[in-house]
Amino acid sequence: MPKEETKNTLGIVIKRRPFKEYDRAVVLYTRDFGKLNLVVRGAERPASKLAGHIEPFSLIEAMIIKGRRDYLGAARSLDSRLKVGQDLNRLFYAGAALSVLDKLTKEGEPDAELFFLTESFLEYLDRRVADLSKEKGEILLAAFVWKVMAELGYAPRLETCLVCAKTLSEEDNRFDALKGGIVCPACADRLFQERHEVLPRISWEAIKILRFLSAHDFYQIARLALSDELVREVAALTERFKTITFEQ
Repeated sequence: MPKEETKNTLGIVIKRRPFKEYDRAVVLYTRDFGKLNLVVRGAERPASKLAGHIEPFSLIEAMIIKGRRDYLGAARSLDSRLKVGQDLNRLFYAGAALSVLDKLTKEGEPDAELFFLTESFLEYLDRRVADLSKEKGEILLAAFVWKVMAELGYAPRLETCLVCAKTLSEEDNRFDALKGGIVCPACADRLFQERHEVLPRISWEAIKILRFLSAHDFYQIARLALSDELVREVAALTERFKTITFEQ
């Protein structure tokens, strides 16, 4: 009987679900192999040694065994993110981030930077922030989304106009989520006259915040003092960009 091929890596548990009678299916985002859908044999049995190591959000050491359907041969939890699981705000924003990661990535496409970005986000939520308010959670999630988009090649143009390529100024700028960037007032007016295309406004403060989110780490981003109105604007722009990207 041929020896089974195995590979070892670090992985973040995105989600899990029951699979057949006694097994579970688990989705990992791994450091070395990207996103993987794996079977965890016997995980629904009371005596399973693996069940406690595949909780969502956990960072694990994983041994993956190749087969007709690859399965998780062994796992050891390195960080179970206890605070994430005990706080509804942390739980919500961690889950939203992993949902974005799951929807935007394909199976078997390695991206170590994306792995470490996600690990950094979850580690920050779990250990580096004492009190996660809704406003802080929204801006951290927005930062995660923009960083993921950039890593996957969807970085929006935030310095110059998408149409004429001129440097943006503090005027009545618009955001084109479909094409990924800012349109200056003159080009926005021309698009409306030629194609009856209406683009949503984006404030100069929101443009500056999006630039900041793209360039700085989560610790620096969490220290921002932003008005509720600006947080709502950035969150709405992020949601629009994310939704349109998912649909492409």
